[in-house]
Amino acid sequence: MTINFEVRSAEPADAFSMARVHVDTWRETYRGLMDDEVLDDPALPSWREKFWTAALTDSRYQQNNAAVAIHEDNLIGIAMSGPVSDSDEKTQELFVLYTDIRMVRSIQAVDAR
Repeated sequence: MTINFEVRSAEPADAFSMARVHVDTWRETYRGLMDDEVLDDPALPSWREKFWTAALTDSRYQQNNAAVAIHEDNLIGIAMSGPVSDSDEKTQELFVLYTDIRMVRSIQAVDAR
């Protein structure tokens, strides 16, 4: 199955949706590896939204690159890279790469037919 999507630089207005993808992915992927208290904390989405807002607006993160994937006006993926901490080169490392679990499941369902 082919899914058409757009990848663009993340903007501060994306922070809420980025947080949703981030938290949903954590809850799906890290259940059993992280404490349920952390994953089920009602403040987790707000905490991640604050993180993404800072990552997209705070000058401390200006060397990072954040991108989002959009499908049918829905944010379905997030990525962020930044400088390698122990290197003088302009090399970047990937810090975050998450895809909306609902999109992954819908692709799997179609492929299973």
